[in-house]
Amino acid sequence: MLARSTTKPTTSSAPAERQGIPLVPFHTCRRCYEVKCDPRKFTDGYGAVLDRSTVCYNANASVVIQIVDACPCSYPGNYYSNKRWCCGDVDHIDMSVWAFEKLADLKWGVIALKYRPVPCNYVPAKPAPKPAKVTPGIPPPRGAQHP
Repeated sequence: MLARSTTKPTTSSAPAERQGIPLVPFHTCRRCYEVKCDPRKFTDGYGAVLDRSTVCYNANASVVIQIVDACPCSYPGNYYSNKRWCCGDVDHIDMSVWAFEKLADLKWGVIALKYRPVPCNYVPAKPAPKPAKVTPGIPPPRGAQHP
């Protein structure tokens, strides 16, 4: 998910990296963030334009997530490696499928986000509802290693 930081939700469509807004830094484990889907077009680090202007279920609804680790950039032989997104393509938050599917359909894979730090016990004004069909937990393939 492409992410940009806001202390208040905004309607600006400029990517955070161009505004000089620091995104979720590496030292934020255990911190919590309110996250909303941001309906807009954006460009990935390879120059591809991703139009996600109509994919949000509700741009005003949000989820609260907790940062638990860093995106797994390069772990040779590791099922969880994600070099494209985790090694500097664009600033992002790698959310769980269960948080993502409350904001947009999983088929999109990548959406733009607005987020802000909040206390972990924060209750959003408009919590994103649980989807009608929740994705079941899927174990990794046999022999996969977690970083």
